Amino acid sequence: YTFQAISAFIVTCTGLEVATLQQLIYPVLAALLVLPAWLMYRALTGSSSGAALATILLFTQPEFLFVILRSSHEKFTRLLMLLSLYLLARSFKLRDRPVQFAVHVGLFYTAIFALIASNNLLAHSFIFAIALALMLGWLLERRFMRSLSKESNTLRRLTYVLMTSLGCVYLL
Repeated sequence: YTFQAISAFIVTCTGLEVATLQQLIYPVLAALLVLPAWLMYRALTGSSSGAALATILLFTQPEFLFVILRSSHEKFTRLLMLLSLYLLARSFKLRDRPVQFAVHVGLFYTAIFALIASNNLLAHSFIFAIALALMLGWLLERRFMRSLSKESNTLRRLTYVLMTSLGCVYLL
């Protein structure tokens, strides 16, 4: 119900008509997804040019454009997915800075909670993708027999993320 609640709030506060909001404002807001997408890809690749290329490729995908340009809840759920992936990837790099690490972890779980509250089905799919990444990490670690502490800590943390996210899904 998040999309309807946000839409009703905007209509009430601004006095816009619903048709104007859906036809003019929301498509412009969809363009703002470029920033969290670029931030996420930059955190994942470590490169500004790689992040720019990945963001351009993301915004050339018809399926992605269809769901964010129409007036639906998915532009908000995609925003929350991009934001939570950015916060998760960034928090992995901040282990040696406890205050920034704690802030990123708290913001990650806030984004996950908002994702679950706004669209439970897409939240399940997102958490399934995290579970798949965890299983793939375990398989790759076993396959190459590299039990380096950094990868093991990452897999352990991903396990905690998975369990906590699933707990939030089933508590809501």
